[in-house]
Amino acid sequence: MAGASTLVEFFAGVALLLWATATVRRSVERAAGARIRTAIGGAVRGKARACAVGALTAFFLQSSAATGLLVAAFAEKGLLGLASALSLMLGADLGSSLVVMVLSVQAEALRYALVGIGAVLALTAGSRLGRDGGRAILGIGLILVALNMIVAVADSFRDVKAFVVVMESLDAAPLMAFLLGGVLAWIAHSSVAMVLLLVSMASAGVAVDVWGVAFVLGANVGSGFVPAMAGFRIGEQAKRVLIGNIAFRATGAFLAFSLIFVVGESPFRFGLPAAQVLILCHVLFNLGLALVFAPVVGPAAWLLRGLLRDKTVGGGEAYSNLRSVDVTRPDLATQAARREAMRLADTVEFMLNEALAAFHDDDDSRRKKIKALDDEVDRLQDDIKLYLSRLLRANLKREQKRECRELLTFTTNLEHVGDIVDNGLLKLAKKRRRSGVQFSESDWSEIEGLHARVVAHMHLAVSVYATRDLGLATELMTEKEGIRTTEHELIERHIERLMAGHQASVETSDIHLDVLRDLTRITAYLTSVCYPILQHHGVLRPSRLAAK
Repeated sequence: MAGASTLVEFFAGVALLLWATATVRRSVERAAGARIRTAIGGAVRGKARACAVGALTAFFLQSSAATGLLVAAFAEKGLLGLASALSLMLGADLGSSLVVMVLSVQAEALRYALVGIGAVLALTAGSRLGRDGGRAILGIGLILVALNMIVAVADSFRDVKAFVVVMESLDAAPLMAFLLGGVLAWIAHSSVAMVLLLVSMASAGVAVDVWGVAFVLGANVGSGFVPAMAGFRIGEQAKRVLIGNIAFRATGAFLAFSLIFVVGESPFRFGLPAAQVLILCHVLFNLGLALVFAPVVGPAAWLLRGLLRDKTVGGGEAYSNLRSVDVTRPDLATQAARREAMRLADTVEFMLNEALAAFHDDDDSRRKKIKALDDEVDRLQDDIKLYLSRLLRANLKREQKRECRELLTFTTNLEHVGDIVDNGLLKLAKKRRRSGVQFSESDWSEIEGLHARVVAHMHLAVSVYATRDLGLATELMTEKEGIRTTEHELIERHIERLMAGHQASVETSDIHLDVLRDLTRITAYLTSVCYPILQHHGVLRPSRLAAK
């Protein structure tokens, strides 16, 4: 029973280590996420600066994987060049290795002080920043507590025959230790946690020989697959960043593996304690990656672009063409942005039209197609938004700046309409299908009538944006008020049917009212396109509140 109890304590320490590491990362992201993203976005001037920003980001997040996802997202959006992104990743690898060096320090008073201070701040701080900061401090303290737990029980493993057999097999098969480190780091989503685990075992006197270095190398390579697998859905530029980082790590690991296990240069021959050797190998490996590969990120970026070419995607999965338009030509740039906005409007209109038909489907095929279109809408609007933000930094005339801002508002509202269709109407259609209820003829007729008015309202909103015509803008505003009045009337009629005990109306009441609400919400977003026009002509009231 003593052996089982020791094993439980060991795995409890490992679980606490993994949970605390994740807690620190999440807390730092919440507390300083905006500052971190700003720093990453500004890391475009020089390889050394990019490496430094990547190292600091990974150090504070305690995760090169989390940093990798941020960098990949910035690169995909065009905010980071591929060479800068690769430099950032090399710095992130080094930064996460420095975390191991800092957290490996065993100081009893420090860990209890961190737990106490962090808990007090997390529970009593008046601001969200203070609470998240407290959770991060508490997490660091719990990491130290977990490491102490592991050290306390790992020493007894030397007397467990099965454990000794496993250690001896790893010592005779360093490649197996390499693969084990990689798999465990991938499962734990953290090379920091796995290296700290091995270091704590070595500190407890567990026989960690050269196989431990192979384990550390494997953990470094394995953790590189964490952001790669999560970020592959982002796009081709993100893939280049993440695959490039894995290639750097794998090449470095191969060279280090060859040096140690083929040439026979054991890092243990200097007589240092095993725990210190493992920490130094981890840090020096990542420092070596930065020193060797940072000078060649340019050629590496060129090679990655050749190997991973942009896919030409047709139909509903194409990205916008704005990236190829020069923002130094504002006249051409604004025309290109307008064309993409109209493409966005066409896609959203198609989604709105198809959404009503989904209420009569017996399967999910139409709903899935519309959801795929919403993903395209999100990508396209994101491209337009980032392109316009770059354009606004150029030397524009006052009228051009106004048009860019109005275009940004217009496309943002179109995306919101798409979200209402996806997260509102489509979910209601799915709910109707799963519950098996059917609308009454009167209820469905009223929904169809309101939907037709909303589709016509969208046509009018697009025309208002394209022409900036005062008469059409006034008509759009008037029609919005008419649709809102109609919604109130339809709700009253539906309630009358409920009071009369119409069974179909009772069964579909929740869905019916939510559909009316979502359709009316759509008109609110579409109508906003007329506000700048009405305001420019002085016919928009500053407030809807009645004068006293």
